[in-house]
Amino acid sequence: MARHDFTIRTADCADIPRLATLFLESTDGLAAWLLKGAIPGRPTNVIAEHLFTMFGTAMVFTNWRVAVRDAEVLGGVFGSPVDQQTGGPKNLLVPEDRRVLAAPFLGQRTPDAFHIMSICVDAAARGAGIGLALMETADTSAREAGLGLVSLNVRDDNTGAVSLYRRLGYTETKRAHASVPGVFDGDVIHMVRELPDPPRPI
Repeated sequence: MARHDFTIRTADCADIPRLATLFLESTDGLAAWLLKGAIPGRPTNVIAEHLFTMFGTAMVFTNWRVAVRDAEVLGGVFGSPVDQQTGGPKNLLVPEDRRVLAAPFLGQRTPDAFHIMSICVDAAARGAGIGLALMETADTSAREAGLGLVSLNVRDDNTGAVSLYRRLGYTETKRAHASVPGVFDGDVIHMVRELPDPPRPI
């Protein structure tokens, strides 16, 4: 699918290091806090790379769709049906005490929805329509999975993203307070969009 001067495709193995960097940057310290020290002696970006190689889990890199220009990954969206995120094995790389504190980010879900776990765009590539194209890609993935709802979680201090999601038709359905030391103290908003019926062929 082409958008402007970039294309969107399913991620492959070669994209994993770049996706780890974008993912860590996009979470404003949350993912780094969750993963820090999970594998002794390994830097956090390498641990994130390991997450994306875990086949059979929602975290696997094949659940990413990436925006690419001239072979460079500029951004990506990472999501899957909720039942794939809640029914699989527990991620043992995240200690239980951290998992509890991050529950508002990790646990707020809507049944029978396609849940976007992360959307990220390189800072230098913003304003080119990449984020919007990635959101449209998530809609397509939801429809391909036979789902009519798309959901996501967003921090309440990320006012630009909240405004964008509202313009796209997302509505707040619930929120939960999160207090992650040194990272975030505020509400995590859960937003849901009902997909319109696809146009009928003429």
